Amino acid sequence: MRHRQAHFAITRFKEVAPDVLVPLTYDYWKKLILYFVLRSTAFRVDCWSTEEDAISTVKPFTSHVHVQNNDNQNLVMSVSKELINSMPRWTNSKSIIPSGSDMVFLSGEITNQFVNALIYDCFDRYGRVKWFSIFFMDNGKIIFSTEHYGTEFHAAGVDDNDIAFIRSILPEDAILHFLIEN
Repeated sequence: MRHRQAHFAITRFKEVAPDVLVPLTYDYWKKLILYFVLRSTAFRVDCWSTEEDAISTVKPFTSHVHVQNNDNQNLVMSVSKELINSMPRWTNSKSIIPSGSDMVFLSGEITNQFVNALIYDCFDRYGRVKWFSIFFMDNGKIIFSTEHYGTEFHAAGVDDNDIAFIRSILPEDAILHFLIEN
């Protein structure tokens, strides 16, 4: 059986606030996340430093925080109970992110509680997936990603059954492309 890489994207949106576009439906979200998370052992979630709710939702499951500031300098912090306890305002992203930063990368091991957060606490005040990007990994290799607030996706190592599943849950107007893996 040939394995492929799948790239797919949502194409129809509604504007819910100035410059905030949301897919007409997120009916695919829960099914897609559950399908690919079962193959994964670790995650990385990317958020903008101003997305306090997004950061605080995944912080309990995070073992490392990487911050890339405006100067493209990377800062890495291991998250420990001592660090969390020393920063009681963790839910305010400004308390854990150095001034001038842009992007926060949170990573850790996938747990049932983390999956529940992705499924049941996944939308922001606009009704949009609250995380800019999510990556699922197995043995250090990215096997699935969702980017741009759950509107663009990449899956590696997919077979015909995976493709049939993806097609069955995506809106009809979604764009779907495949690359054959070597």
